[in-house]
Amino acid sequence: MPTKLPRCFFTVNIDGMPLGTVIFELCADICPKTCENFMSLCTGEKGHGSQGKLLSYKGSGFHRIVKNFMIQGGDFTHGTGVGGESIFGGVFPDENFILKHDQKYLLSMANRGPNTNGSQFFITTAVCPHLDNSHVVFGHVIEGERYLDQIEISTVDADHKPFADIRIVDCGVMPGYGREESPAPVVPEPAPVPLVLPSPIIPAPPVPPVAAVAPSNTIPLLHDAAPVQVEPVKEEKKKKKKKKKSSSDESDSSSSGSDSSESSDSDDSSD
Repeated sequence: MPTKLPRCFFTVNIDGMPLGTVIFELCADICPKTCENFMSLCTGEKGHGSQGKLLSYKGSGFHRIVKNFMIQGGDFTHGTGVGGESIFGGVFPDENFILKHDQKYLLSMANRGPNTNGSQFFITTAVCPHLDNSHVVFGHVIEGERYLDQIEISTVDADHKPFADIRIVDCGVMPGYGREESPAPVVPEPAPVPLVLPSPIIPAPPVPPVAAVAPSNTIPLLHDAAPVQVEPVKEEKKKKKKKKKSSSDESDSSSSGSDSSESSDSDDSSD
């Protein structure tokens, strides 16, 4: 995400002699509209205004200088402090008064009262708290302060107009510090996320209760075969015991008969 604040420059001459270049950093994150006006007037990209003049600071001069206070410029239509025009057509409202006039070398908008911002600006050369909440501060000088110090000590008349011709011979936006590198002043709200309702829940059919099965002596077979009757274990054991006893009795009876016969033969023999 871009994080650089835009920077603009003025190349200044005094009586046709080069003085130097002053570089400003604009607070586009705080006063985007005011900064857009200033940048466009530095580049001249908006063409001609309603007064038939090119909307550009190039070729305009500093028409008012008050020592230990400020340096004023930006009247590219008349050059006397009565003209100028914004890129929005005429004047535009005060954007905000967040930044204060609390140091030297601040860039602020000149006006004729509330909400009358055009193209004129001033650069402070002292702390000016009495201008707070009535003039919009939108930038500050980051390079070329010594050139402003030289302009400030210029000889002026009773109306604070300099006798020397102090003119902006070139101006523009510093390479790499234009709009495309500037942070966005307003962070857009994220697009609303469409509400996604949950899928309808289809309840499963109820499971029928399992009927209780009474104990049985039969073992069910597969394929619907006829059940096989199973005799109780106790009855089977009794039958086996009974059969065994019957066999035992028969054996005893046979043995007894054999013994009697043998005894009789023995007796006969002894006789």
